[in-house]
Amino acid sequence: SEENDAKGTDCLIVFNRSSAHFKDSVTPVDVKVSYAIEFTASDGAAGTMDTHTTSTTTSIPVAEIQTIIVQPTDEP
Repeated sequence: SEENDAKGTDCLIVFNRSSAHFKDSVTPVDVKVSYAIEFTASDGAAGTMDTHTTSTTTSIPVAEIQTIIVQPTDEP
């Protein structure tokens, strides 16, 4: 739902280098998501279901990595 989309996520993927050195220039990524399920039916019944987990592998091209290098200084 749009409401859930607006809440965002704490999911984060960090790449430390480009994928140019990998086969086909893509980085393989294994993704696994688990859902805790609670429900309320239209008749008022409510409950929980077993955790649902799904996983897949995909490939993401990482064309460039940008980094800022800051030299230490004694000045405040």
